[in-house]
Amino acid sequence: MECRLSNGEVYDYLKKDGGEKVLLLVHGNYASANHWDVFLEKIPSKYTVYAPDLRGYGRSTYNQPIEDFKTFAYDLKLFCDHFSLNKITIIGWSNGGGIALQFAAMYPNLVEKMVLLASMPAGGYPAYDENNKRYQTREAIEKDPMLNRLVEAQKMKEFAFFTEAIEQLMFVKGRQALGERFEGYIEAAIQQRNMMDVAHAANVFNITDIDNDAAEGTGEINNIQAETFLLWGNKDVLTTREMTTTLLEDLKRAGVNVIFRELDAGHAFVIEEVDEVIRELENFFQR
Repeated sequence: MECRLSNGEVYDYLKKDGGEKVLLLVHGNYASANHWDVFLEKIPSKYTVYAPDLRGYGRSTYNQPIEDFKTFAYDLKLFCDHFSLNKITIIGWSNGGGIALQFAAMYPNLVEKMVLLASMPAGGYPAYDENNKRYQTREAIEKDPMLNRLVEAQKMKEFAFFTEAIEQLMFVKGRQALGERFEGYIEAAIQQRNMMDVAHAANVFNITDIDNDAAEGTGEINNIQAETFLLWGNKDVLTTREMTTTLLEDLKRAGVNVIFRELDAGHAFVIEEVDEVIRELENFFQR
């Protein structure tokens, strides 16, 4: 399904009809709404669930390049307006966690609860050069050898390249456990059209009170009012324990009511450990 936002972008989305409680799912990088497929199958029917492809991902348009995570957050606000959603639980996975944080800071009255799954930090997902120095400009990121290799692999549709990278970085149980779904996840990574833009936006994202090497802190984290659930897997090699601890500390310092749980899982636990994730969410929602 698709909807045309008032800014001209067209968002493709998945929806599961259900009860009055609305969940808005925000996927991560090298992903799309298809990565929520198992979650949508398993989530109880008492919830109405929307899972859009973000701008430049999946089947959504990329008419205007994103400038920062505020662009994604604004798109999601227009998405909510389109469906007259006025009270939601936003669930962000990985980079989607950063977008959920930005959304909750920009539109606090719209967010009833927030769930962060293997989320990037509130001070950005850092990109480093060969000397382990954080990039400070878009121009520097555009010269990064690994990012350029990823862009080239996308252009050439190197399925094998993305298969190996994503299996190693995101999953613990391996592609065999996922069956035919795994190919769909790889296709979503190849479809992405905004890789450099997102790498820069993630690097300079910083809604904390603390400046870092890439960006000054905006302090917007202090606007978040939603009770928040932070869930992380201890086998995650993309979102590290240090990143997760920093995010937890930033949220607490901002006065956010936050609950933390640790799973014995990797980065893609929303797929591989979906039953446990839903149990944890149900407990959180019933608070």
